[in-house]
Amino acid sequence: MSDVAQDGTIELTNVFTLSEARGKGLGRQVVEEAIEVAKEKGAKRIIIDNYSYLEDFYKKFNFKKIDEFEFDPKFSEGFDPRILGRESDHNIVLMELNL
Repeated sequence: MSDVAQDGTIELTNVFTLSEARGKGLGRQVVEEAIEVAKEKGAKRIIIDNYSYLEDFYKKFNFKKIDEFEFDPKFSEGFDPRILGRESDHNIVLMELNL
C-alpha cells in the first residue's frame, strides 16, 4: 500500500493469492485489513488496478470500475499472469473505493 497522496488517495498494490490458496478467505481478509489501514492513515479513496477477472471480487467491497485497458507485459516488471493460472486474461481494470 502506498502513502496517502495530497488528494487523499492511497493505492493498493500487489494483492493476489496463488491458485492453490484461493477459496480460503485470505484475499477477503487482506482487502478488509487494507481498507482499515487506509482509513487509519486518513485516506479518502483507495484505487487499485488488477486483472479484469477480479472485478467482481472487488465489487464485494464496493469498489467501482473507473477504467479498463489491455494488459501490456512491458509494464509488468517481469510478472507473468500464468503464475495465477490466468493465461488468457489480459485486461486490467482500474477501480476505486471512496471511504
